[in-house]
Amino acid sequence: MKIGRNDLCPCGSGKKYKKCCLDADKASGKNRKISEFDSSVYKIRNLFKQYKIEDITKSLYVISAWLPNISSIIKMNLLYKVLLNIKEKDFYQLKDISTYSEFRVYFNKLKELVPEFPMLEDFMPKMDFGEIKFYHNDKLYKIFYGSSFENIYEYMYIFQMLYTPLNYEFLKLTNRSPQKEFISCLKIQDEIITNVKNQFDDFDHEIEIGNFEIPTHKFWQDINNYLKEYDCKKVENTLLSNFSITPGEVSITELEKNNFINSIFEEKEKGLFVKLDKGYMPIFTRDISIILYNNWGKILEKYKYDIENYYIVFQMQIIKFLKERMNISNILEFVSPFNNDDYEPLDIVYNLSFVAKDYLYMVYTLDPLETDKKIKIEDLNNKFKITNKILKENDFSLLLNMEQQNNLVQLKKNNDSDITLTPKIIVLIPELTTKNNILGFTKELDAEVMFLPDFLLIIDEISSIKEIPDFFNYLKQYPNIMGLSSISDRFASFKDSDSVLVEGSINPTMIKLDTNYSNNYRYESLKKFWGLYPDKNYYGHPRQWTLDNESGYSIRMTSKISSEVSYYLKIGNIDIYIGSHLDMSYEQAYLTYTTIIDCLAYNLNKFKNEIRDLVFFEEDNKLVIKVFPKSLVETNDKYKFISHLIPNNQIYKTDFTRTKFGFYGMRMIYNDQLALDKFKIIKNRSMENHTLIKFLSSIPLVTQDNKFNTIINKINSTENEKCGFTVQDVQLRYINGDLLKLHTPNTKDFKLARNTIANLCRENNIKPGKYHDETGLRTLNKIINLIIKELEKEIQNFDFIKSIDFIINQIDGLTHEYQIAHKKLENSIDLKIDYNISEELAQSEKEFLTYHRNIRYLIELFISNQPNGSDCIKIDEFQYIVALIDWLFSLHGMSDNFHYNLNLEGEVEITDLYLVNTYQTEDMQNKISRFGLYKANKKIYENKIFKFSEVVNIDKYISELDKLFKEEFGFCFTNMSKVLDLLSNWQKMKNKEDFKFTHIENKRILIEEINKLEKIPVNEIINILNYLVLDKEKVKTTISNDDSKKRDIHKIIPIWEHYKRDYRYVIRPLISKGDDILWGVCSTIKTIDIWARAISHYNLPYNIQNKKFKKLMNKNLKEIQDYLVDVAYEIVKENIKKSYKEKELFKLDRKGNHPRDLGDYDILAFDINRNLVFNIECKYIKNSYCMKDSKRDMEKIFYGKNRNGKSYVSKVEKRHRYLEDNLDQLIENLNIKFVNPDEIKLISVFLTINPLFWTKYPPIETVVKFIDINELDSFIKQI
Repeated sequence: MKIGRNDLCPCGSGKKYKKCCLDADKASGKNRKISEFDSSVYKIRNLFKQYKIEDITKSLYVISAWLPNISSIIKMNLLYKVLLNIKEKDFYQLKDISTYSEFRVYFNKLKELVPEFPMLEDFMPKMDFGEIKFYHNDKLYKIFYGSSFENIYEYMYIFQMLYTPLNYEFLKLTNRSPQKEFISCLKIQDEIITNVKNQFDDFDHEIEIGNFEIPTHKFWQDINNYLKEYDCKKVENTLLSNFSITPGEVSITELEKNNFINSIFEEKEKGLFVKLDKGYMPIFTRDISIILYNNWGKILEKYKYDIENYYIVFQMQIIKFLKERMNISNILEFVSPFNNDDYEPLDIVYNLSFVAKDYLYMVYTLDPLETDKKIKIEDLNNKFKITNKILKENDFSLLLNMEQQNNLVQLKKNNDSDITLTPKIIVLIPELTTKNNILGFTKELDAEVMFLPDFLLIIDEISSIKEIPDFFNYLKQYPNIMGLSSISDRFASFKDSDSVLVEGSINPTMIKLDTNYSNNYRYESLKKFWGLYPDKNYYGHPRQWTLDNESGYSIRMTSKISSEVSYYLKIGNIDIYIGSHLDMSYEQAYLTYTTIIDCLAYNLNKFKNEIRDLVFFEEDNKLVIKVFPKSLVETNDKYKFISHLIPNNQIYKTDFTRTKFGFYGMRMIYNDQLALDKFKIIKNRSMENHTLIKFLSSIPLVTQDNKFNTIINKINSTENEKCGFTVQDVQLRYINGDLLKLHTPNTKDFKLARNTIANLCRENNIKPGKYHDETGLRTLNKIINLIIKELEKEIQNFDFIKSIDFIINQIDGLTHEYQIAHKKLENSIDLKIDYNISEELAQSEKEFLTYHRNIRYLIELFISNQPNGSDCIKIDEFQYIVALIDWLFSLHGMSDNFHYNLNLEGEVEITDLYLVNTYQTEDMQNKISRFGLYKANKKIYENKIFKFSEVVNIDKYISELDKLFKEEFGFCFTNMSKVLDLLSNWQKMKNKEDFKFTHIENKRILIEEINKLEKIPVNEIINILNYLVLDKEKVKTTISNDDSKKRDIHKIIPIWEHYKRDYRYVIRPLISKGDDILWGVCSTIKTIDIWARAISHYNLPYNIQNKKFKKLMNKNLKEIQDYLVDVAYEIVKENIKKSYKEKELFKLDRKGNHPRDLGDYDILAFDINRNLVFNIECKYIKNSYCMKDSKRDMEKIFYGKNRNGKSYVSKVEKRHRYLEDNLDQLIENLNIKFVNPDEIKLISVFLTINPLFWTKYPPIETVVKFIDINELDSFIKQI
């Protein structure tokens, strides 16, 4: 574009072109043209100059602060440069921007002029406005996270470490305080966020990258109000003086396109204030912390020779950072590898070391002022190599350089001498500026190198120190992540993907992560954390706490560096923390947290609207309550200082004070035995009210409040409501101790298992596609066999006894935990609770049955394969194998569905990445879920009408069983039960103090002890133990179909069988190895339960191939069937007087000439008042335990053998049709008078003892109704 004579000169002088550079250009022959970019700058300058500089500065602040414009970083940079290119005296002040209308006119003109930067404005910073906070000097500040820079949070951490600890030294040298300047920057951000309301309410449209739009009227007004009250005197003087720009200070050359674009990537400081004649005005930037960081980097560089101790202080701050976030009991500071042969340390000092899993990490932090960090690291690499060598050869001996005595230590993992540590060196590179650095090393290093911000992000985000080795293993697993991805990006992908980034059978040559991956992950993580964290800091560093809001009425805060757990809630302006420590027994901790603390938190929340009106809760402060049981204080010297608070004949004793730090404190000691007794018998809210009132009464300012008595009366008025807290005395049949730490598979384990299956499919040419029916069956069976081979290969390196002990501990711990949880749920009916008991029970039962099945299979796999390796199975190995077994059962279930044609509406898909998916229709999934909930409801709320114990004389039955067991197995059933019961209480019998789920004893000694304790003959004990041992030769066998004693041998464990599979772990829970027998306490109890449940239903857990057993069972089954009819008939008779039991029509109505092949009607009832006729068929159907059983039930009930139509239902339908056709004649012959004979309705019912899936959701259309015996009475009444 050609410049006109009267246009302003592009040199920036402010004069017209004809009076400035025109003559010079003519003389030089220069034909000056202006680019589109220069034209835009030129026009923007002209636009700005028409207004007051104050109005333009305010308007740019509004536009820049408006969240939808957050990605217009380059545009705003340009606009501020243009503004600061114009001297204050050159503003014409012809127009005002005092109203929103005037602002709109100004903005619309500006928008037409601002150039686009599509190649530069290529990312969207996080659109935050106060969601993220930063902790400094015990205060929390709202800050801006989304900015031009990544790792802004970590650079703020580094500022805290590198500069603020040396505040005194810098103040002496520079007359500037890094501490005050940092706080001032934090306050600037906090104040604007606090004063300008959340912007997200002001817009609802999708924001594109580079968006540049006019802010709303409301937002414009809020910012103007904020700036009107803005007081620069509150800002640190040195911040004003060093980060202010005077208008005209930006040269015109800086506005030339190439110079401007280059300046974006340069490490140039940016201003925070515009210095005007009348004072200072703020510039809005989200980069304020980075601007400060880069500036102080230059200061440190300038004074590096004057501050001698900065490097040591910095390293100590990194150590402090770790200690504030992780419980590292074995962290060592300033260590050197020690050579025992030479008796001297290596000439290198690592600023810290710690152990995580099997690794010893040695952390070396470079001097931040090191000029060439790449060369320095390569020079140090030889020492890194020697470090690894010395550590391995000298039992990990380290010299502590900061200690005066006993400064030589040797490390072992958890004091376990059998486990060898692997040394791992981490080199941290701190940078004085945010300038991007890429290090390309010329040789392979013996260390992991990372920039300090990456390391700080990792430490700040991990939940446990154990994640560090997991992350480094992840880096090894995915070396092909593109080099442009930072360590932070890779860590974010590690966390997001549960350390399994690539799913399926694929080996990518390159993996590309989003360049903003870590920034987005970090923001979401911090947003979640600060969304839960209290407004006022509790104590220590906030990031030591993990938070969850599971209860809905309080935040649970769990310390990562100590044993403290506290519950937080806010009432009025008081932040309340109620907590204790977990360093007490399980019983003490359980009562303290689940009853006392949770009870107080719940009831404070319940009455919060009333309590917050008390004067005490109007003060902006916090109250910390520490709760301890009397038994702990009495027996632990650590708590002597509060022994005066031990309550004797009262439940609680408290004291209350305002601490020297200004916040309030309360100590509450409770009499745990008395509280336990009270909470056990409680049926109303009296104990909850007492707890809350005791708390309130302990605060003097509360008791003096004139509203206090009114609130107490309101609380007491709820006394007769259902209680929400009680202690349930769960009685178990064995001595037990603390709950075991259970290790269930997590998302990572399931993803790894799924990838294993994908690799097996690809390696064995199983083609991608969707599979149904026979094709699906063949494919699934092939995959199942491959998984089993893989499992057998996985376990081969494990030591049998060590591993089986660990596994049985897990299955017993699972059973123990489930039994307690199950009983508590069942006992919760009378409590006021915030959850659905049936849903909880159904979910709990589903999870238990799933994991018990998986671990059970693993035990049977160990028994059948007898691995002879040397390693005990590790936790992560156990979890992965259990996850793989879970997939095995999932695929096996679908295989059985295809094989038995069970109408479960399933499909198998193998994706292009060989990921195997099994699908059921949403409708079928809902049916299965609803059926589980339906059964749970019945289990909790129904009283059983049908009682098996009333069918047969149980004593006589057990006596007959004893005789048959003696003949068949050489021992009495009663004696086997005694032995199992004895084994489940072995700890008590042997007077052992420490509880264990597993026991191992020499077989000979075991026989002698049992004989001595129970007086059972030795030969019987031998037979019983032999019978209960899970024989490795028979785990893969089943009982033959014929009546012979032969066994069918299978290549794999026959999990498709149940009744013919007698060598299952739940039936034979003893493990034999050499002369020893190993067993689990809960496993023996479960075997007792399985036998008891089967026998109480006059059944057996498996098919004993003995005709006498079958005869006894069949006799009992007939009696059960007859008893079911009797019970049903009594219910019907109560409702309908005209009822008949077990009648054949040709006998009941001799006039009717009815056919004799109809069979008898179990119950036939005529409700004359409601014009209803009931045809009820009663059937006892045994429970199904596998797909094969389910197939049997479905066939018998709906299809008949071989689907020939002679099913139970077809017979009922046949009788139904006959009654429909002959009902009028039958009624007349029986002389039954209905109220309205023309409206008679016939109802046919199929009645069972227990609900069945197939009767709840019949696979065929039928007129028959399906109910169980407990539903019969309500069914008749409500129909």
